[in-house]
Amino acid sequence: MLDKSIHEETISFAQEIIRVNSPSWHKEGVAELVKQKMQALGYDSVWVDSFGNVIGIRIGKRPGPVILFDGHMDVALLEGKKIISNFIKYFSGQFS
Repeated sequence: MLDKSIHEETISFAQEIIRVNSPSWHKEGVAELVKQKMQALGYDSVWVDSFGNVIGIRIGKRPGPVILFDGHMDVALLEGKKIISNFIKYFSGQFS
């Protein structure tokens, strides 16, 4: 289980991201937020490639396997779907 402060920070960041209009063809705003967060977390290198993907590298201090984390920043426009609506309300701060 996450420490309460980490949990709250994670929810807060998810709320911040979901408030940014970021359809597939216009995700620059959310990409900048992700980039800033990665820099604040101390990533060794962070950049946005020509496709708008945010890439970050953290160099470990011990030998071991490499981990790749991949996710989507764009919004799937599925208006009217109850599960999506409730998800958006929760992360936008409309639910407590």
